[in-house]
Amino acid sequence: TEGVHVWDIPEYVILPQGENSFFALTNMIVTPGQTQSKCPEVQQNTFICFCESDSDCKEGLDEVRGNGVQTGRCVQYSDKIQTCEVQAWCPLDNDTIIPK
Repeated sequence: TEGVHVWDIPEYVILPQGENSFFALTNMIVTPGQTQSKCPEVQQNTFICFCESDSDCKEGLDEVRGNGVQTGRCVQYSDKIQTCEVQAWCPLDNDTIIPK
């Protein structure tokens, strides 16, 4: 694969293997239509990458609290907010509302 590849959790997390234990998925967040592409970074708890120009974004930066690899572009997130664009699974998950 050429270019940046953003790994999703199932691709790189190996659950602990132990005696007399098992893992049961009890909840998930579904974001229909996700593809690996470019989109504005979104708020995750207290982290958000606000910007005013491309110089505020660092191409290739993989922020631990972020959702992907920054492209170096500052893009519109909403009418009033600009954030750094990331190469990621887009559209990004909205985990502010967790399903029951």
